[in-house]
Amino acid sequence: MSQILIVEDTKDIRALYKDALGGRGHQVLEAKDAKSAIKLLKKHTPDLAVVDLQLPGDLGTRVIEYIRSQPRLAGCKVVVVTANPQMQNEAESIGTDLFLIKPIIIGEFLDLIDRLTK
Repeated sequence: MSQILIVEDTKDIRALYKDALGGRGHQVLEAKDAKSAIKLLKKHTPDLAVVDLQLPGDLGTRVIEYIRSQPRLAGCKVVVVTANPQMQNEAESIGTDLFLIKPIIIGEFLDLIDRLTK
């Protein structure tokens, strides 16, 4: 299956995404903030990144900007999952493929991820 990077600062949510995506056969990388996400992105080329925008330190938009600036990550789809709907225009303007507002229904989330990674 696909390699997916999860960028989420809330440990329980990160674990939920990891377990659910892993259960669908995806290989999952995890980062709790933008800095550790970018560090992983320098070593890996995920097929998709699930990014929360409200992160400690740099915002999740920094991760998206990094992905979009790297030619080798051109095929990486970006899914934003955030509790802040006011950030939708900004997130879409820098290149998101899907914008979801928390709380999400995990089954629907998984179906959307599966469609994006096919």
